[in-house]
Parts: sequence; structure tokens; C-alpha cells
Amino acid sequence: MKWTPVRLFTSSSATDQITTVKQLPINLIEPILDHLYFDPPTLLNCALVGRAWVHPSQRGIFREIILEIPYEDHMYTVLTLSAVLTETPRLASYVQSLVLYQFRNPAIIEALHSATANIVQRLPNVNTLCLTSVAWDGLSTSLQVALTTMLRAPLLTRVSFDGFEIPFARLASLLSYATHLKALHTQGHYGFDMPTPSILKLEMERTGFGPGGSSDNLLAWFQQSLCPFDVQNLQSLQIKSSVASGILQYLGRNLCELELLSFTSYEVLHTPDSIPFLKYTPNLHNLTIDIIQGVGHHPAPGIMSLFEPLLNPNGNSAPLQHLTINIARAAGLSIHNIDPNLQWGAFDMLLGKPEFSLLRTVKIAVICEIKISDKDSIKEAFRRMLAYLEGSGKLEVEEVCGTPNY
Repeated sequence: MKWTPVRLFTSSSATDQITTVKQLPINLIEPILDHLYFDPPTLLNCALVGRAWVHPSQRGIFREIILEIPYEDHMYTVLTLSAVLTETPRLASYVQSLVLYQFRNPAIIEALHSATANIVQRLPNVNTLCLTSVAWDGLSTSLQVALTTMLRAPLLTRVSFDGFEIPFARLASLLSYATHLKALHTQGHYGFDMPTPSILKLEMERTGFGPGGSSDNLLAWFQQSLCPFDVQNLQSLQIKSSVASGILQYLGRNLCELELLSFTSYEVLHTPDSIPFLKYTPNLHNLTIDIIQGVGHHPAPGIMSLFEPLLNPNGNSAPLQHLTINIARAAGLSIHNIDPNLQWGAFDMLLGKPEFSLLRTVKIAVICEIKISDKDSIKEAFRRMLAYLEGSGKLEVEEVCGTPNY
């Protein structure tokens, strides 16, 4: 069992009862700063400083709670946390984000689920709820009730489900309780049964669909006339490019931000219905394209095909202001074969047209698991290939070591 992003808790500082905390006089600030690095022991022993900083420190420590099973001494930990929140309700009011991770079989840890439910019930100001690797039918009844109550809370505006095992009809029912939901992210499989329609209408501003089998059901549900969520005014969307065309026709008109996951030129160029993505997004300001570039498939032609609907004989400016292209380099792709047919140059010329005069930044992030050691670096190569963007000051290129999350 864990809580806070840094898995840190100090019971003595958390349970101190301080009724009033006076602001430090301005004439003390400079001496304190002077001694911050030169005499830390004296500063740490200063009761005035400690009392003045205790509440801000607690707000930071308790801003997010992460509860994870299994975890060493998890039962002791959750009972201790429950006791602290009971003794000092003020600390519970600081919690804005709650994450449940690996909660499944209540038959084994019924008492732990019940103690967790007690914690959830004491958090009045949570605005973000994340359920990761959680099986709904594996939760105790008390924990299910506590989470359902939290979904009804007016302050809860953001929900994330990642690997949340639940029948789709039940998922739809839970979401229908979240009447103030503004942002939804889903990733994973939930089953394939469609939900019973609801008559309640909610407005949602942001949603995202990561890799997995949930997006088709949710997208179909959103398009039902009696779905409780009104997504016509959706402002931000993250979605796999392979299913983007159909849904953008339905809810793209008011989108300001769009992220296309797992984009490939081959898929776009060989699926006619998927070509005019941006035809349906007349108010799009920020576009992010996540690409896995193989040796045989250059991403530039597919990206350029996305922009074709924005070209017009009058040269009217498209609303796009910020473009981000994340490129995950496949094995075998090196600086020598990154642009064999000068197709990035054609892309550079396209963005120099009057239709893209409002474009302010183009950021290219090259993601690789091992740091690039080529003498002629990826950064320099892109700056040469994208001469117009480089010269206009719009281009930003960076190398990122790591594994792409798309």
C-alpha cells in the first residue's frame, strides 16, 4: 500500500495541530535564505520556520494518494493512513488526486478493501480519479460504493481507466454518475456488451483512448442519441489514427487539440476513408502525431496527406498554430536512411505555404531506446532537411532516450 507520488509520510509533522500560522515578517526572509545553504541545522531547528512551512508541506505531501496492492506492510500502511485522516480531517481535504492500483480479489483482502473504502469516503476534494489494473467485480461492496459516491462528487472532473476490468454496461453506468466530468482517458479492455441508453446529457471537454479494445465501444456509445455525454463540444482528443476519421466526422468541429496515436503513412495512404482527418477539424490549434518510423515507410507523405484538406486556392490561413511530431525510430533506422528521397524537404515546403502562416511552432522529438551516437546528429539532420522551418525560427528538434508510450 502506498500513498503520495514519492511514497513518503512523516506522522509527526502530519498530525501536529497548529491552529494559527503567522506569515513570516519580510525582514526575516533574507536572513533565512542566507542561512539556507550555510547553516541548514540551525534553519531546520527554527520553530518559527517549521511552523510556517508545515501546512504548505502537508498540502504538497497529500496532494496525491496512490494506493497499491500488493505492497509491503500494506495493511498496516492503509490503517495508519486511515487513522491519520480520521484524526486530522484537514489533511484529507488536501487530496486532489486518487490512484488505485492492482485492486482485485476481495476474498483475500476484504479487510484491506474496507479500510481503503474508509479512506476514499474521507476525501471531499478529489478532482482526479485513476483506476489502473483494477477489477471492478474484484472490489469489495464497500469499496465499490465509495468509488461510486466519489464519481458523483461535483469536484470530480477527470477520470482515467487503464486496464480497468469491468463489463461495458457497468462502465457506462458508472460514467453516467460523473455528472461534472470534463476529461476522460481510457486504455484497456472492458468487454463488448453495449450499455443501456440514458437520458442524461453531460458535456465533456477532453477525452483520450489509448491502445486497447475499449475505444470502439466507447466511440459507438458516444454516438448514440441517448448517450449521457454530449461530446459535440469536445475540445481535446487523443485517439489511434486508424479509427480517427470516423469519430472526427462526428465530433471534430470544436476540437482545439488532437493527438493521433500509432500513426503510419502506409495505413493513411492505403485507407481512403482515413485521409482527410483535418477536413473535420476547422478549429484545430494544436496537433500531435505519434509515429513509429520503420526503414521502409517514410512518415512525411502520410503527414502531408493530412494537411491536403487545409490547402485552398485563396490561400486562407488554417487555424493550426502548434504541430508536434513524435518519431520512434525502429531498429535499423539511422541518420543515413532517415530521409532517402528528400521527403522531409517536401514537407518543409508545404508548411511554407500561406495556408500555414499562423503556424508558430513545429516540434520534432526523435525517440530512441539508445542515445544516438552519430557524428552527424539527428538534430542537425532535421535542421538541414527542414530549412524553411529552421530559418523562420519555428523549428524545435530534440532527441529523447526511452520507450514510446504509444
